[in-house]
Order: sequence, then C-alpha cells, then structure tokens
Amino acid sequence: MTDILGALVFFADSMFVGLRYFVPLLLLVYLILSGRRKDLPPVYLAAAVRLLQVSGFLFILTIAANTFRAWSSENEAERELMISIATGPNWHQVFFPLISYALLPLLFLWKSARHSIWFLAFVVACWYGLEMLSTFLSNLHNQGAFMKPKTDVQELLSKCLLFAGVYILFLLVQRKKPGAHRAS
Repeated sequence: MTDILGALVFFADSMFVGLRYFVPLLLLVYLILSGRRKDLPPVYLAAAVRLLQVSGFLFILTIAANTFRAWSSENEAERELMISIATGPNWHQVFFPLISYALLPLLFLWKSARHSIWFLAFVVACWYGLEMLSTFLSNLHNQGAFMKPKTDVQELLSKCLLFAGVYILFLLVQRKKPGAHRAS
C-alpha cells in the first residue's frame, strides 16, 4: 500500500512540477501569437487543464489515504506527528499545498475557468506565491529545517520528462475528442 501511495504522490507531484514550468511557457506563446493576431489552439489549454484536474484528484486521494492510514493505525506517534505538523509553527507547509494542489484545481469544474488561459496562469501564480510565503514564514520563525524542500536535479528532470510524456498523451486523447479543434 505504501509503494502504491508513493507512486501516486510521485506522479501527481510530477504533473504539478511540469505544469509549474509549462503554463508560463504556454502563456508566453499565447501572448506572442495574440500579438500576431493568431490564436493558440484550444486543445493545448484543454489538455493542461484536464491534467491539472486529474493531478488534483490524485493529490486529494493520496492525502485522504495517508490520513486514514495514519489515523487508523495503532501507532499513536504517527497520529500525533500529523496533528503537530498541522497545528504547530509549520502549519503553512500543510495547508498551502492543500490550497494549491487540492482546492485550486477544483475551480476548473466551472466551464468558464476551464477555457481561460488567464485563469490557469493565475492558479500557477498562486502556487509560486504560496511557496514564497511558506518559505518566508519558515525563515521568519527559523523553523524551516523540518520540511525544507530540497532540489534534486535528477528527480526534477525525471518529473519533467514524466510530465511531458503524460501531457503528450493527454494532448493526443484531447485531439481525438469530437469538436476538440473548435474554439471554445
């Protein structure tokens, strides 16, 4: 069970990492094309939004499974660790990812949000902003050592490659849908 949850977390995290870098590039291409009076094909945006929704669902699923596993286990230390992280000085390292990766993707359930590159860019900007705020709060209290993010170039590259492969797959599936080439 732990291996499956670990794989789901890695997959969802790969999609969020990829979207974090891809959406600003997509917005840049959109701005360049709009300056030339051309349009970005809606299929690119639709595939990115669908991938964000699936990743958000996987994130919620893994959080729920991990919480249930910890809460129903007989290991009281594991339960206490979860409570202390969520209510202690590092509370933002629990709640900001929940906002970023669970709640914000739910906004794409509305059709108008799904078809707006600006809304997608806003969501990614919120990811960056909440991460910077979390880093600031950690540094403010000098307690960022517990859950400090590390940068592993090999892991980042593997996540970006996984994202690229899955995005291309979503793009191919989205293109095969009837009406996928129409402007929304």
